[in-house]
Amino acid sequence: MKHSESAWSLSFFILIFFNFLSCDSNKDLSDPKKIFDTYVETSFSVSLDSGPLEESKTWTGSGFVFDKQGLGLTCSHVVPDDKKFVIRMGGTGKKFYAQVIKRDTDNDLAIVKWENPESEISLDISDSYEPETGASFYMISTPFGMEESFDSGIIANRSRLGADIFAPNKAFVQLNRMVLSGSSGAAVFDGQGKVLGMARFQLSSDGSKRDGIGFAIQAPVLREFVKSIPIAGKTKEEIQRGIVEIPILTAHLIDKLRLKQKKGVLVSYTEPGSLTEKAGIKRYDLIVGVDENVVDNAEDFYVQMAKLPSSKAINLIIIRENRELKIKITPSL
Repeated sequence: MKHSESAWSLSFFILIFFNFLSCDSNKDLSDPKKIFDTYVETSFSVSLDSGPLEESKTWTGSGFVFDKQGLGLTCSHVVPDDKKFVIRMGGTGKKFYAQVIKRDTDNDLAIVKWENPESEISLDISDSYEPETGASFYMISTPFGMEESFDSGIIANRSRLGADIFAPNKAFVQLNRMVLSGSSGAAVFDGQGKVLGMARFQLSSDGSKRDGIGFAIQAPVLREFVKSIPIAGKTKEEIQRGIVEIPILTAHLIDKLRLKQKKGVLVSYTEPGSLTEKAGIKRYDLIVGVDENVVDNAEDFYVQMAKLPSSKAINLIIIRENRELKIKITPSL
């Protein structure tokens, strides 16, 4: 009898011990505080107010960083056309001017870029996946202008058709949480930081915002959109041969530099020792062409440069002190 009791006690102890290890392991993998602390800096809030950065802003949308070189993803309806806006980075609270460089209105997607990126972490779109129904998710967004709001829930349905009456054949990820005003554009991600979707809208019976069902754009749609940008995942040095540009040509810069046109990409500086520095590109040169292709804005410049291998010589058409110059950049320099 005593032997039986001892064996039972030992078995009970082993069971409790391994249960403790299991609980502790789960805590390490999905502790909400750790997840928030790790990924808050991948989130940002959007304001349509393009005034001085030091002024207070009203935050009306959300987004997330998918490339540390200063690229973010949000919903197209969150950001304006052809003008700069302000983003506030999660965690640090730093503000930057940003601009749309690629838009897909059919899927409500926009890629945005900002000056002087300082992101130490990003969410990996290339490793995103379709979640299973019942899987856990996390979201850091700006509901009703309240930046860095953290939420969690479960996937209510991995692929729901008919949620959008204007696109009944389009599938969305159904959430068990509402997508409140200001949360559109936020990443829906798992405990390892893998993107499961992007918050877009909510559906309610009476059209109100008091209750409803939240829906997110599916991860494969996001991944295909990001892949359409040749610069995604590449460094500036690989693409621009050492050119650090000013992506937004503001009225102030146009007036200060007495530029006679509003189109082109303004050089902020060139990396020391880079091909472009050796070729003679200077600060405040206005790039208006790459080989035979016209450059209207930062997106044109990125796309054209990304298409050209670093081994190929290129000709940049620039305007310097209102004179047009052609500068050849060759790999042999």
